[in-house]
Amino acid sequence: MPFLIGYLCRKSQQQLSGQINYSYSGQQSLRLYESYFLFLSTTIMIRIWTVVSIDLGNSINEFKIRMSLKSPLGMIGLVLLIMILTCCNINNQSGVDASFSGIAPDFKLELFSNANHIKGTNLHLSDLRGKPVVINFWYPSCPPCRLEMPDFEASYKLHKDDVEFIGVMSVHLDTVAEGQEFIDQFGITYAVGPDLDDITSEYEIIGFPTTIFLDQDHRVTRQWTGTLNANKLERLIEEILPVKNP
Repeated sequence: MPFLIGYLCRKSQQQLSGQINYSYSGQQSLRLYESYFLFLSTTIMIRIWTVVSIDLGNSINEFKIRMSLKSPLGMIGLVLLIMILTCCNINNQSGVDASFSGIAPDFKLELFSNANHIKGTNLHLSDLRGKPVVINFWYPSCPPCRLEMPDFEASYKLHKDDVEFIGVMSVHLDTVAEGQEFIDQFGITYAVGPDLDDITSEYEIIGFPTTIFLDQDHRVTRQWTGTLNANKLERLIEEILPVKNP
């Protein structure tokens, strides 16, 4: 089993780092689907045999996971979780950065309600053409996603006049209701909605969180898989800010 997990993680890292080439053409490779399927299957298996509760303070600077094991197989789930988090490099200290040159595919996102948006409003990426965009793929029970969300909210408030922020929530492991509850709990005010039209697959996302940066013409300039801290997020946003005339 350790050899299998190690192999899968190495394949995922190759895809994320560009060693396995892919584009936003909509023709996804078999390897991409295989990695994504195995990632989801492993995560679902762990959730079946374990009960995980995450207690996050308002500062979101640290979190603790309390694990209640239903059977000896629960310990196997815990070991698998640790191995995946370790060898796949999904944590709050590192990520995988990649550069692209294609135009981001258009999509429609039905938004959650928050201070700036009415529930059910449809947002179209194409309507934002002419303005840089930050697209964050996440889901509520993903610990690294939760850790970076306050920095995204702070960055949105700082750059909202110049950059659009969009949160696309995967619904593979969490429900739409849980997503709305998360938005309410943490006071997220930028545009966020559940992925009901398989945007995640269209953008070939294989790890969470993943953040994609678009320039004002909606060319993909950066893709970062892993947690972004405030400083790194700010540097990547600076790359897509339009040059202002003096």
